[in-house]
Amino acid sequence: MIRRLGFLLVLLPAICLGGWVSPDDFIDVDNDWTDEPLTYDNNVLTLSFSGIKSYNHWLELHLPAGMWCNKIQIHCQESGGAVISGITISVRYDGAWHQIYSGVMNANAWVEKTIPAGIKEVTKARMSWQGDGSQNRLNINEFEFWESPAPEAEYNLKYRLHGGKRGNLLHDDRGRLWKTPFSAHSIGGGGKSGKSGKSAPSGYANTSILMAILLFFTAIGTWIYKKRRKHE
Repeated sequence: MIRRLGFLLVLLPAICLGGWVSPDDFIDVDNDWTDEPLTYDNNVLTLSFSGIKSYNHWLELHLPAGMWCNKIQIHCQESGGAVISGITISVRYDGAWHQIYSGVMNANAWVEKTIPAGIKEVTKARMSWQGDGSQNRLNINEFEFWESPAPEAEYNLKYRLHGGKRGNLLHDDRGRLWKTPFSAHSIGGGGKSGKSGKSAPSGYANTSILMAILLFFTAIGTWIYKKRRKHE
């Protein structure tokens, strides 16, 4: 029983690795959106919105730096509607935009959309609204990226720890950056013409606490397992 507990505690961080991360900046490409920073303030009761129905009127949401990611989640609504009549979402990786969804979507609930190509080093996302004429605007309550461990082809257990301005960064042997969910990132607000300095909460803070707890229990689990082995 003690051995099994030790194994569980050691494996727990690996099982839980990953977390939702908020953008920290935006670009309103055609100046068609309002209250853009409320898209990532960690509060589903606030919102940004647009009344422009077009595939080409984009709201871009930026990460502090490239991040391994395989899905996003969005919480949104049309004014008075139970279903989003038309929304297009793209993410940027490998130097180009890639559409991951276009169509109707449930409103007033978190909806996840995966990246068909799998885990990619994503730098930003964008969305546009294509209303069916019955609603007069789209409201975006929250938008988040899921930070994944590096894909197997990139992952190497010989990562070296590097202290940077934005916290603990891990680099693989090819020098590529992989931010861990427990990295402490500097964050700032967004603006149509650049960052305004308004603070925008990030998903890293809560994950940092979780990872500290998991690492603590990992240490205990390792100690229990080694002690058990000595008495066998």
